[in-house]
Amino acid sequence: MTVLLALCASCGDDEYFNQSDYEEIIDEGFPIDSFDKDQQWKTIKTSTMDVSVALGSSGSYTVRVTDSNPATAESATVYGEATVSDGSSVSFRVSYPLIASSLYVSLEGSGNTMTVTQAAALNDSTLSAAFTQSDVAWVEKSATLSNFVWRTCFEDAFPITGDYDFNDIVMTLSASPMQSNRKVVVLTATLNAVGSLSDLGCAARLVGIKPSDIDSVGVTQAFTQYPWSYSPVVADADKGYQTGKTGEVVIPFFNDGHYAISNGMLANDGSIALHYYNTVGNGTKSSLKELGYKNNGHTATYRIWCKTEETARKIAHDIIDVFEVTEFNGSYYEVHCMPYKRVEAICIWHNNSITNAYSDNYPWAISVPGLFKYPAEGVQISKYKNRVVSGAYATANHSFAEWAKDHTTAQDWYNYPNTSFIYE
Repeated sequence: MTVLLALCASCGDDEYFNQSDYEEIIDEGFPIDSFDKDQQWKTIKTSTMDVSVALGSSGSYTVRVTDSNPATAESATVYGEATVSDGSSVSFRVSYPLIASSLYVSLEGSGNTMTVTQAAALNDSTLSAAFTQSDVAWVEKSATLSNFVWRTCFEDAFPITGDYDFNDIVMTLSASPMQSNRKVVVLTATLNAVGSLSDLGCAARLVGIKPSDIDSVGVTQAFTQYPWSYSPVVADADKGYQTGKTGEVVIPFFNDGHYAISNGMLANDGSIALHYYNTVGNGTKSSLKELGYKNNGHTATYRIWCKTEETARKIAHDIIDVFEVTEFNGSYYEVHCMPYKRVEAICIWHNNSITNAYSDNYPWAISVPGLFKYPAEGVQISKYKNRVVSGAYATANHSFAEWAKDHTTAQDWYNYPNTSFIYE
């Protein structure tokens, strides 16, 4: 933050912030030169799924959207699901990798039987599938099903330059409706890594979801909260959430990442034990390795009790705006993924005179499908300077740098890590 402070003067509001100097510092510090100005750092897409059923049976069915055919595959990832009655239709939201070429829609009947089709119009924001009596063929389900997960990875330095290893906070998340009560969304949040020595909190804003839309948020195996923290990440004891500055529901995860991932471990002097948790790898500088610490992370399960099934069906990846909270000089700053970079969910940390300083689309957080293998401590996710590509994701034609320079290419970059430079 000292770099940012150097841009501030004490001779009046008109000279408080030097926009051009700030932009030059950010541009020089970012590891990719001349990146795509239309790049929105998007690897996951969310669409509305419309399914109609006309079988003449008057039954109730479970409809699922998966990555492979659950009647022929050994395993399949579920991108979204809902319940639908015969003679009606249902709309629900599904999240899936942007690079997906096809999706399968299955309708489960009694026992282990199902019928499967493919979603139409995959390139559109609305997908569709129809099941009618004339084209339904019931088959046995063979696949073991698992929920879609994604990892959100943060830098801790916003709004100044970071080291761009995107491991200062690493969270793995999934969201699915409860089988026995479709009004309840089960949000699973795992803190995998803390690659920073700063105080870092974390929470999730439910975009567009107001307190009037839900009853409460319950949690099982909650993250351990640092009891003496003045962090703004705090839940109402009765409701299990807090109402954000935007009037939306915010689910607090933890007020200090080190304390949460270690389940309350303290240093000898009684302060929080500051380590690099689950980030020190082969590519990490030797000077940092002595601060490395390895554990299994921590998983908390949240149950969002919605007032209606319609509200529950809205909650998918793009609605769950996970953000990091950092402290500096008595103020708190939020780090969000695109397109929510400028949102202030629970903190107000800048004034209108410097709002434009945060309008560019440099990323301080990315969200990646699956169990993304994040870079080791101190290793840039990718670097492209003077036509040379390096870093943890630098495979030719499949690098983060190429994708950053052109968002239409190398969209599968996260499947091609350099194993010498990732954590595991």
